[in-house]
Amino acid sequence: MSMLQTQNVRVLLVDDDEFSQNIARQMLSTIGIKVRVVNSGVIALKAVEQGKYDMVFIDHIMPEMDGVETMMRIRALGGVYKDIVLVALTGSIGENAREKFIQQGFTDYLPKPIDNNELCKIARRHLPPDKIVGAVVMPESVVTKERVYSKTDLKLLNDFVNEKKDTISKVNQFLNAGDFEEVHRIAHNLKSAAGYFKKNQLQESAASLETSLGKNPPEFTAEQITTLEKDLHEAIADFEVLLISKGVLAETGACIDTAATDSIAQLSVQETVALLEELKPLLMNSDFSALEYTEKLKRVAGMEQVITAIENYDFDDAYSMLLART
Repeated sequence: MSMLQTQNVRVLLVDDDEFSQNIARQMLSTIGIKVRVVNSGVIALKAVEQGKYDMVFIDHIMPEMDGVETMMRIRALGGVYKDIVLVALTGSIGENAREKFIQQGFTDYLPKPIDNNELCKIARRHLPPDKIVGAVVMPESVVTKERVYSKTDLKLLNDFVNEKKDTISKVNQFLNAGDFEEVHRIAHNLKSAAGYFKKNQLQESAASLETSLGKNPPEFTAEQITTLEKDLHEAIADFEVLLISKGVLAETGACIDTAATDSIAQLSVQETVALLEELKPLLMNSDFSALEYTEKLKRVAGMEQVITAIENYDFDDAYSMLLART
């Protein structure tokens, strides 16, 4: 399997859900795209005026200012913004979805969970030819039925476990407060995350709740909440077993601190210089392969903040720290 590669491409990603941000950023960086992330339409308006972007990916469902309103306000800025490539990100895939989003004013749309092939089609449709630099052959193991989990995948799984454990508590809290819109958003984001990890039962139960709450007036049943809770609990339990087997979690469910449990030999000066020179271009290009370097960085004194930044996907901050150090 080969995957398109790009060069000198800057994208603004607008999404309110941190987990969805991390997935989208990983997928975009896989094809060489440098990504800036903002979590609201209001911030997106300021960002497009302050920076130059080849494309803007906008989540369809966000609080306060949704994706359609964000798109319309960007278009209303006039000038180059009337024709800037705006791509709707959505987990709602209905009949003629692409045509409907284009009619609203988007340039294109990309369904969630993001598929590499669909992402590459978007890039080919809308990027200038000089920014498409060919393709990279992906390892065969990536496309086999038995999924091979990279360190990036395991980090995303760990994020999912940590972030989604209190989802049902939040759902009940918002339902009791009558905030059906927020529960609709939670179900929408959970559906996309479940789809990314191929958790079909969880994806279906989240989609069912999302559909019910999208009606006017919103409706739901206690059975839908119970089913969602059961499917989410099972998915998290499966992920925890996997994370423990891969050494990411201790059997208590806590993250393993290898720095605290092992005596790690420090790298030599020459090894450190070589490591940092390899890492800099990855951070500069927001390449998720940088996550593979955190274990080696633990063998370099004073790298704690850099490691934290990389593990939080703050590649720009990590790059700036390295530059300041060298």
